[in-house]
Amino acid sequence: MSSHQASARVTLILLTAACDGGTEPTALPTCPQTVTVAVGAGTTPSISWTPRCRAGELIVDPNSDFVDYWVLRSTAASNDLSPPVSYGASPSGTVTLVSPVPLQAGSTYRVRVLLAPGDTTHPFEVVGATFFAP
Repeated sequence: MSSHQASARVTLILLTAACDGGTEPTALPTCPQTVTVAVGAGTTPSISWTPRCRAGELIVDPNSDFVDYWVLRSTAASNDLSPPVSYGASPSGTVTLVSPVPLQAGSTYRVRVLLAPGDTTHPFEVVGATFFAP
């Protein structure tokens, strides 16, 4: 076998190994300190944020720091929650801490996206929020 053929064979093997598992989705990064939150229309809207990244918790409330209408958290309080999320749905790898209250058309709500702390002695940190009215 010539050195050119050997080199081509090694390159082919490396490329095949690099492509192995190509059906696996690319893991999203953990969210930065600021994300932009967007909410779709209707009373079961789609909630997303940019950049596309992993967060730890999602809270929907009637613009109150004392009442929550829905709280969704990634399991083990980690940052594994990825957008988009439909209001009231619990995607795989998440747990509902507060069951969803039906949203009313014309009312105003707030949605917040939070990061799980690296240190469990610290609270979750809000990295994005917006108001919406279904």
